[in-house]
Amino acid sequence: MANKKSVQAWFKKANEDLFAARFLHSSKSPRSFVPIAFHCQQVIEKSLKGFLTFHSKKIERTHDLKEVLSWVIEIDASLEKSLKDTPLLTPFAVAYRYPDALIKDLSLADVDSFIKMTDTAYNEILYRIPFDSVFDVAE
Repeated sequence: MANKKSVQAWFKKANEDLFAARFLHSSKSPRSFVPIAFHCQQVIEKSLKGFLTFHSKKIERTHDLKEVLSWVIEIDASLEKSLKDTPLLTPFAVAYRYPDALIKDLSLADVDSFIKMTDTAYNEILYRIPFDSVFDVAE
């Protein structure tokens, strides 16, 4: 296994983004919909990269969830079914932060599905890593 602290760092950051996504989602405000999508993308990206780090794989600098997911599936093909739709969030990694980004308007139903997808992905990935590799049980 790779450096335990590195694995924990990826999942700590993923958990922070998950908290932010859920907090913004609780407002149900249309102004929060794109930031919710951004945080959902970040949760999935960081969780996948935490999984790869746990398996001592080199982490490439990319936000492309399809690409990162393909590396994860090489290690654990059972994740493919539950994470197959996660690449839909890739455009929210960078583009939304710029005023000229061509991102469609999102609805509450869209962000509801993003939150559900993110919760599923996060939990499916965490399930495959020993608890003490992700969380510092001494804290």
